[in-house]
Amino acid sequence: MDTQRVLVVDVGTFQIKVYWADVRKGQIHIDSEGIVPSVGFKKSEIQDVKALGNAISQAISCTNIAENGRIDSVIVGISGMQLTSHFALGSVTLPSSHVCKKDVEHVNNSAAFMVSSEDVEVLHIIPKNYRLDGCICANIPLGKSGTILECECSLITVSKTILAQLVEALNIAKIKVDYFVASIFSIHEMISQYLDQKSYLLVDIGAGNTDVILYEDNQFVKLYSLPIGGEYISHDIMKGLDLDFQHAEKLKRYFSKLDANLKGKNIILDCSDENIEDKNVQYDFLYDIIDSRVNEIIDIVYDTISLELIDRDIHNIYFTGGCSLLYNFSHSLQRKFAMNVNPLVIEELAPEYLDPKDITGYGLLHYAGKNLIGEEVIELDEKTTYQSIFSKLKKILKL
Repeated sequence: MDTQRVLVVDVGTFQIKVYWADVRKGQIHIDSEGIVPSVGFKKSEIQDVKALGNAISQAISCTNIAENGRIDSVIVGISGMQLTSHFALGSVTLPSSHVCKKDVEHVNNSAAFMVSSEDVEVLHIIPKNYRLDGCICANIPLGKSGTILECECSLITVSKTILAQLVEALNIAKIKVDYFVASIFSIHEMISQYLDQKSYLLVDIGAGNTDVILYEDNQFVKLYSLPIGGEYISHDIMKGLDLDFQHAEKLKRYFSKLDANLKGKNIILDCSDENIEDKNVQYDFLYDIIDSRVNEIIDIVYDTISLELIDRDIHNIYFTGGCSLLYNFSHSLQRKFAMNVNPLVIEELAPEYLDPKDITGYGLLHYAGKNLIGEEVIELDEKTTYQSIFSKLKKILKL
């Protein structure tokens, strides 16, 4: 099938976004989208399955799917949910004297089964190199003769418990899932073609979690997911200024649009809304609240990944997510990591997706266009850099 009608569900801790689109390789046409506040999913944990399922259902109802119910594939993006990565080595004995596509698939899956357990489920297999009879191959050794095929690879996994809860929530929304994707991995697959650097950190800071991928010499190294994000800042604004959470969120977003050079100029902000009148706040006071919390978040991120950075030649950070709109994050990342910080804006994207907080949905659609068309044939050639084990996941979860 050259074109698929794809439903993408981006499950975030702040918002749930649903996109209904025609997807083909190299082309995406979004028919409609639905956006609702996220309920039941906080700090990378699903706290209320029923509430989350109802929120997903509401987001889907905001699209025009009911007018034409055809859906070929449903892809769900995962952020947080105890995403992590592992190193694994797969090995198979070749049934014939030459390496074929099925042999490559089997050796990749053998690596995945080394990590699969009662605790985690493998989402993505990312080969680093292949060995044939002990000799490292420059590319995938299709057609080459040998006896033992091995694959050194990285695996991106998700908590099996949380994934099962998500499946239950999606069932409440009457959605039968075809594919789960780590959202930050789909973002990387989309933006990697635009990056000038080969070694970097990709940092995605959302409302309730922060996901980080580390690449060196265009090779995946590790993924981290931390249950902390922009909501931590909003809660502090709420307490410091005696506001409700929604007002604090609006004030944080308003602050992100202001000039950083206002600090020290005795600027007073009118922070009134329909519920509170005459709420005036000093810019510097608000700045100090936000900046202190931002520094705490970045300190936690740095302490988590700093050991992995030792002896690595990495000098760049690419930064996305809704929190990248706060200039405090760029300043804090640069100060703590002593790297160049590049807020991620891809001018080639459609105007409605230039906002960093919307890049995840487009990344998932781009990922669908790249990987799902003609999925029944596993396309492996010398340029292939990873394989997603969607069919295995579907079988295990019995979706």
